[in-house]
Amino acid sequence: MHLWPLNYYPWLWFNGIVVVVSAGNNGNGSTAVSLLPPANDPFVITVGAADSVGTLDTSDDIVAPFSAYGLTESGFAKPDLVAPGRNVISLLANVNSQVYLNYPAYRVDDTAFRMSGTSASAPMVSGAVALLLQDEPTLTPDQVKYRLKATANKSWAGYSSTKAGAGYLDIYAAVKGTTTQSTNTGIAVSQMLYTGQDPIAWNSVNWNSVNWNSVNWNSVNWNSINWNSINWNSDVWESGIWDEQVESVELKPIDIAAEGSDADSTSVGAIPGIQPVLPKEDQDTTTSKSIFLPLVSR
Repeated sequence: MHLWPLNYYPWLWFNGIVVVVSAGNNGNGSTAVSLLPPANDPFVITVGAADSVGTLDTSDDIVAPFSAYGLTESGFAKPDLVAPGRNVISLLANVNSQVYLNYPAYRVDDTAFRMSGTSASAPMVSGAVALLLQDEPTLTPDQVKYRLKATANKSWAGYSSTKAGAGYLDIYAAVKGTTTQSTNTGIAVSQMLYTGQDPIAWNSVNWNSVNWNSVNWNSVNWNSINWNSINWNSDVWESGIWDEQVESVELKPIDIAAEGSDADSTSVGAIPGIQPVLPKEDQDTTTSKSIFLPLVSR
């Protein structure tokens, strides 16, 4: 496994890839906490977790207590928005996995598993990005981020701009939206991305013309960083996943057919008439793409 330097995410962003990351599960529900990399980077979409409290109506949803929020060291408020992240049921890789064997209470059956965490929320936003770019493939990462935030839903009981950023992911509103404004305008870029001595001028640089390969990455002395001095085990990566911090909520069956027939601008889910597609080999590689980079410890 190759470990990318933390400042690699802006490089992806400037090359047309929408980077979606989880906010982290080290929240306490009442006060701001430190946002860990890469969640503290402005050139990513940082996603927090919302809790449906066991109902289909989003109006009574709250921000999950474990969902991290706060200001970065540069003063940026995170997360950028939230998406469903509590009691999310998804496919299980296999019944021999450690998560299946060690957490029997979260088994749905031999093919599905129930989990919570901001790493369950981030893929929802990645899916929204894929649908948005399918509809408008020329959007840049900054335009995608702006659109998702501008169309996020704020009309729910637990909404707080401090905890939930722009609001609740609204895929339908994002795809139906028309704004092409951009985020991150004027934000300073890491000097490690400079191709020379001068800082990047946002309004004058043609990003597609920048030769990113001209950056001499090998000139950076990565070994000068004392990685062993970092106590990785002190970071709470999994505190929100198994719901120890929140009360148990009884899951209720969801009638997919009934719900799918009445989608509106406040729904969180699939869009009528739009189906996700896999990229084709002959697809234009200059258009933006989406990548989900979850926060995991191992």
